[in-house]
Amino acid sequence: MFKIGDFSRLTRVTVKALRHCDDLGLLKPAHFDAFTGYRYYSATHGTVQPRELPAVEMMACTIHRGTPTTIEAARAALLSWIEGNGYDIDGPERALSLQRGGEDEEMVTEIQLPIKKVT
Repeated sequence: MFKIGDFSRLTRVTVKALRHCDDLGLLKPAHFDAFTGYRYYSATHGTVQPRELPAVEMMACTIHRGTPTTIEAARAALLSWIEGNGYDIDGPERALSLQRGGEDEEMVTEIQLPIKKVT
């Protein structure tokens, strides 16, 4: 078993992101110590699991370059473009990390939103 910090270094995912994934139910620790509050992860966490992605006819996309704290401005610009050009969102957002950075480091992320034309 790995403590969250060790698992973070092993997977190159920040501790903050691991806690967030736990809160969302996306990546639960193998064990949670209620007394200390420590999260423990097993070596099998993060194994590859194939998933089928739904087909998307049309996608609005934008590239964000900056820190994680500035990504909301890129998302807002994308939403504004969708509304201003007569589209509706037609599915869940996808975010692709093209260049990883730390919490205060620049990163490159492609934000994608499935869209459909408003009739």
